[in-house]
Amino acid sequence: MKSNIPIELTDEQRLILGQKYHNTKAKKLITRKELGRLMRKFIEQVEVQATTPDEIGIEDYTKAIAKMRWHIETED
Repeated sequence: MKSNIPIELTDEQRLILGQKYHNTKAKKLITRKELGRLMRKFIEQVEVQATTPDEIGIEDYTKAIAKMRWHIETED
């Protein structure tokens, strides 16, 4: 399924994500393509790491996601 989820990011948020994505302190904003890769990886890792029961509520689920360890590899 293709999704078109609208999200608005400030330049400050894009900078923070870009620095984390590229593992640098340089002032490089994340691009749309990189953000798409990041979101795909996020969903994959939630699927792999999620050991929460199906009955869990959304608030508890987001707390469980926040505690997960993330590894992001950039594609050049």
